[in-house]
Amino acid sequence: YNPIDEVLMKGHDYNPHSQKIISVGRLSYPKNFELLIEIASEVFKRHPDWSWDIYGEGELHGELQSKIDAYHLQGQVVLKGQVSDIYDRYEDYAFMVMTSRYEGFPMTLLEGEACGLPMVSFDIKSGPNEIIVDGKNGFLVPSSNKQAMLQKIEELITDTKLRSEMSRNSLNMRHNFSLSQITQQWKQVFENLS
Repeated sequence: YNPIDEVLMKGHDYNPHSQKIISVGRLSYPKNFELLIEIASEVFKRHPDWSWDIYGEGELHGELQSKIDAYHLQGQVVLKGQVSDIYDRYEDYAFMVMTSRYEGFPMTLLEGEACGLPMVSFDIKSGPNEIIVDGKNGFLVPSSNKQAMLQKIEELITDTKLRSEMSRNSLNMRHNFSLSQITQQWKQVFENLS
């Protein structure tokens, strides 16, 4: 594994009263942000006081903005672009959502975990299930299951106590990906080879 950036290992204050969701990634086919927008349109029918920010740039920017406009989600789903201070922004959010079709090892989930965010992700072939412990620091949802994703997002929106508990668990679990832990694992791999 890659370790969490040491900058993120500092203390983070979780804001259980935030009404903002965050997603981070390249605006490209693998990230499945078009499905995210469909999910958001359902979420905001019940929770119009919430918003959802997407950080990243990519070739689908125009297409995604058109879809946001078509669903009349301007101001609720916002394409925030690429930013240089993403680490500082995580603290503004209630939880993180990943809708990817596939991933390698998603560093954005590690960043979210390090900042104490609860997380919801599709349980795709590799990546999220190595970071999210279902029901502890977030939820794993069957891949591309829109209804299951909606249900878990709804659960986090309506249960402040659950979000706070998952935030504490994320902060506790981040140490599994600290530089010292990952260095030790790599050391063991090389020792086993000799």
